[in-house]
Amino acid sequence: MKTKDNAQFGNPLLEEFQKHHDKCGRWEYLQSEESSKQYAWSVPTPEALSQVAAGERLIEIGCGTGYWGRLWRDRGIDCLLYDINPPQEGSTNKSHPNTECWTEVLPGDETKLAEHADRTLVLMWPFDGVATRSLDFYQGNRLIYVGQPNGGHHGRTGGEEFESRLKSGGWILVKTLELPHWVGRTDRMYVYERKNS
Repeated sequence: MKTKDNAQFGNPLLEEFQKHHDKCGRWEYLQSEESSKQYAWSVPTPEALSQVAAGERLIEIGCGTGYWGRLWRDRGIDCLLYDINPPQEGSTNKSHPNTECWTEVLPGDETKLAEHADRTLVLMWPFDGVATRSLDFYQGNRLIYVGQPNGGHHGRTGGEEFESRLKSGGWILVKTLELPHWVGRTDRMYVYERKNS
């Protein structure tokens, strides 16, 4: 799979956001859709990235282009990145059409979690029940969820069933961090730990 791994890097999505955030609402919306497809659905910040401790090992399911994973890898974090349909030229990935991954993304879904209870689970804007199904397979004790409260815009992230399962499954919210967000979004990072871990 061809990736952008060798590209000179900083945090181009945060730079895009800072450049275009205060423009006219409709124009900002169009820019947000384009940036989301090319990079990621949520805008990472240094504070958000630092929620992962040195030596912590991650597994991200539904990672899209692997943008956040690339930033963590650049910080020396060990990340396994999976997407059911990793973006690449000619792929049928509707969330990230006509783009390449920012780093190595392996084909796979939430069933991969059964093999990696030793890693922190990362879910970024999980669609189509991925968040809830991930809880069925994940046996680890730390979860980083990035999305919108209560499923957010058109129920596109997490959702009520996911939040209900977190509460009933013994997960404790230990940190909430508001992220920069485009018009019409309310992105946040939520860090959970399982009780008795």
